[in-house]
Amino acid sequence: MQIIVPKKFKSYVPDLDNHVQIENSAGGVVMSATRDNFSNNRKMFFIRQLSAKDHILDRYKCSLNRHGMDFLG
Repeated sequence: MQIIVPKKFKSYVPDLDNHVQIENSAGGVVMSATRDNFSNNRKMFFIRQLSAKDHILDRYKCSLNRHGMDFLG
């Protein structure tokens, strides 16, 4: 079964008062936020939430290492 993800959508993160636009394409995913207030841990959590809700493909899940974020897949 192939999962169909939305091409473009917006999300609001209320506890950070931040609007995020997510754009899916054949080349990957671009996320743009109105504020630069996501910690690395929060970015990882947000991306995992998007993946769990089928808003982005599982291959774009990420993990943190000492150099920053790594994308799995």
